[in-house]
Amino acid sequence: MESCGPIEPTTVRSLRHDELSCVKFVNRTGRKASVYWFDYSGKLVRYDVLCPKTTLHMNTFMTHPWCAKDDDTNDTLLIDKKKIYLPTPDTKVDEHGDALYGKVIYIDIPVYNLVERCEQIIRQFLPDINISSLEIPTTLKTSLGKDRRVEFRVYKENN
Repeated sequence: MESCGPIEPTTVRSLRHDELSCVKFVNRTGRKASVYWFDYSGKLVRYDVLCPKTTLHMNTFMTHPWCAKDDDTNDTLLIDKKKIYLPTPDTKVDEHGDALYGKVIYIDIPVYNLVERCEQIIRQFLPDINISSLEIPTTLKTSLGKDRRVEFRVYKENN
């Protein structure tokens, strides 16, 4: 399973569910963004796929990490300028005690390094090519040869 960044999935996981945090994820990219929650064992659970410029209202908890990936390419996207987003405690409530979604959290495209950007372009324009036949640096061949699939389960209301 691939994490949403350099952190191993087993080290990133939800811990408790006692401090509520309500957020509104806003996809500011021009890409479809898969939004994932790290469950209590560190496995990814896809909550939604956000089309460009759409939002997701989420009741979550302060110790529940989230990440986002480009739904088509599995490239890492940033949530609140981070590869792994951890909610904060500043949830506001209305006069009835119901949570308000005043906390807007943006999903953005990061500044990819040169190797990552080269990989993206090669995958986009040469999707079916035999990587070993390309005259490119070995480092790039190695990273292009890695399995980019993301293992996850899809969130269902009655899990």
